[in-house]
Amino acid sequence: MSRLEWHSPLVALAVGLALAGGQPAAAQEMRTIKPGMTEADVRTAWGDPLTERKVGDRTYLYYRNDCMRTCGMHDIVFLEGGQVVNAIVRDKHRHYDGVSSSPVEKPPAPAPRAAGKHRKRSAGAASATPAKP
Repeated sequence: MSRLEWHSPLVALAVGLALAGGQPAAAQEMRTIKPGMTEADVRTAWGDPLTERKVGDRTYLYYRNDCMRTCGMHDIVFLEGGQVVNAIVRDKHRHYDGVSSSPVEKPPAPAPRAAGKHRKRSAGAASATPAKP
């Protein structure tokens, strides 16, 4: 077997994986959830969550996403009474077809300080400015 014949299948595999992003074609499709969907509908669209939390009639489904290092949070689906009421989505292969409480378009910004509210330093706290001689 010539060297070219041996490398051809490996090159074809590498090119195929590069074009597919290393994932099956189905994983590349946009997967959308909508307000009013049931938990079963969400699991059909997005699969099983990483974890879930239940508080009363509210359920929170947490999904891994493709931006954990940059966005620092999981994708979250909020269900109330068994139906989707909100979602925070950062994964580029998922979409929420409702109005999110935290849209991607809204850049993070520090919260404004309340007027007249200043953080008090404790008596033993070190000063940020050096003492004058």
